[in-house]
Amino acid sequence: MNILITGHHVELTPAIREYVETKLERVISHFD
Repeated sequence: MNILITGHHVELTPAIREYVETKLERVISHFD
């Protein structure tokens, strides 16, 4: 799955990106 993560007035650090991706993976796996 391709996910585009953008930030408004926030610098997206690799740590923030990784956190969001892990949370989204949990949500997506819940619906599979």
